[in-house]
Amino acid sequence: MPHARRAADGAARRAAAQVFADQRYQRHDKRDKLPGWITSHLRDAHLNLSTDMLLHVAREFMRAMAQPYDRLAIGKSLLTEEQANALGVPAAAALA
Repeated sequence: MPHARRAADGAARRAAAQVFADQRYQRHDKRDKLPGWITSHLRDAHLNLSTDMLLHVAREFMRAMAQPYDRLAIGKSLLTEEQANALGVPAAAALA
């Protein structure tokens, strides 16, 4: 499972999709080992999907993530640099 965690962390920084196409991820004890930001997007309805349904769900997710955001809303929906630093994640390291 550590390999899946590292791969998923790297994929998120490059705006890619990570597909957990292994039956082990249907079990809660295996999914609980994934980072919280991944498990927050996993839905029970997304388990055991066919390939065409997987593509549909992924396409809708990518479309939703590609929408522009309001720069004036920074601090409401996005973290400011100070908030990120307070979490222990320097802004420069988060973008690398």
